[in-house]
This record gives sequence, C-alpha cells and structure tokens, in this order.
Amino acid sequence: MKKNNIYKNLFATMSILLIANTLLSAEGSEHLDKVYAQYLSVGKTFLIILASSVVLFPILAYFLHINKKRRNGEKVSYIGESLSRNKSDRDELLDHNYDGIMELDNSMPPWLKYMFNFTIAFAVFYLFHYLFLGTGDLQTKEYEDQIAEGNKQVAEFMIKNVNSVDETNAKLSKIPEILAKGKVVFDKNCVVCHGAGGQGIVGPNFADDYWINGGDIKAVFKTIKYGKPDKGMKSWKTDLSAAEMYQVACFIKSLKGTNPANPKDKQGDLYTGE
Repeated sequence: MKKNNIYKNLFATMSILLIANTLLSAEGSEHLDKVYAQYLSVGKTFLIILASSVVLFPILAYFLHINKKRRNGEKVSYIGESLSRNKSDRDELLDHNYDGIMELDNSMPPWLKYMFNFTIAFAVFYLFHYLFLGTGDLQTKEYEDQIAEGNKQVAEFMIKNVNSVDETNAKLSKIPEILAKGKVVFDKNCVVCHGAGGQGIVGPNFADDYWINGGDIKAVFKTIKYGKPDKGMKSWKTDLSAAEMYQVACFIKSLKGTNPANPKDKQGDLYTGE
C-alpha cells in the first residue's frame, strides 16, 4: 500500500470516529430541555477523544512508515528500530498458515507494550482520581454543573429581555429576582381583591389548582393584561409594563400550594400543570 494511501485511510478512520462521537453527543442533548441544550458546553469526553486522536495519529503513522521502510530494505533510525522491534526477534516463519497468511515468531513491538503499560497506569490514576479521591468530577456532576450554568444564563437572559414578554411567548420563571419584583406589584395592586396571601376575596383563590380563565402562565398573563370586565377584573396593560405584568404573573403562579389562611372556595376548572 502506498504511503499516501495509508495516511489517507488513517485520517478517514479518525474523522469517522470523531464525527460519530459528535453525532452521539448531539443525539443525547436532544433529550434535554431545549433551553438548556443551547447552553451546554462541548463535553470533556469529546475533547479527550479529539486530543488523543491528534496525539496517536502521528505516532501510528510513524510506525507504519518504519515498517514500510523495513519491508523495502531501507535503513531505519536507531530510535525507530528500538521502538518497533525487539532484539530477540528473528523473523522466522512459524508453521501456521491461515489462507496464505504466515506468522512470524516475534513478540509485540516495544511501542505497543509501552502503550499497553501506559493504559494500565492511566486506569489506576483514573480510578483514584475519580472514584477513590474524588478530585475529579464524574459525568453526573459535570451534567449537574452544566444544568446549573444553563439555569444561570437563562435567568440572565430572562431578566434582560423581560420587557419583550407577552401572552404569546411567556415562560414560567421561578427566578427569585423576578418573583420578588412580582410580589411588589402584587402587594401594590392585587391584595384588595385577592388577599395578601392570594387566598381570594372578591377575586379567586390563587393557592389552589382551580382557575377560571386558564392556569398556565400565558393565560394568567393574558388575564392580567386584558382583564375580565364582565367579572370585575380590569385591564392592567395601561397601568403596568410588560415586565411588571410578567413578574406578577410568575409570582401569582408561585402561590400554588401555599395554604393561606381563610382560602376562598374553589372556582373554575382543575389545572395540574405548572
């Protein structure tokens, strides 16, 4: 086989392995929440495979080149000879014959033995580093760290873009800063009808699972924005900004299950979602 063909085949093999790993990583991320997936960093496993391939590819190509020179009777450097051939090798053919393929009475080349010994040493280091000493993060911990980082970035995005939220794109948020601002709006404008704990007075109870106009965050936002004049609920779109309506909607949703004193009777339809 020509030298160029050897290199091309090796390069193609490494490329296929790297592409396969990338696709597998992408397939796994599809099962994550879409918001989190866009913030996940490149996996450390992929980077390790990439670095290993960059290191091992030239080493393998080098020893294939040495074997080719030896077959052609060319001179091989001392280092190449010592790493690719044992002194005790005699190149004597054994009696084994497999479909015309003959076997030499030689042991593994030194470079392969060194690599095998390295994998054993690395395995011992890996066990102590990740399992016994706990100085390295396992995949579960890495995943949890990535989720936490994703949550942080989502929170920052929501805070910066809260004024662009409306009833068509609102997403329920439990970010403390948003809920705190929502409580301020609620205490100022909503307690008269719904009570300080959301237990309901003239308006309905927010602490149970029953909603008159829909219980998802979009429906709550829409009710706040346009109101329900036929039921005594005014429109707040001229009094509150989009950010304030969104913040108070999220705060109202956070009242579910809080068990305030003297809750009003259930009204509307059962809603079990978030």
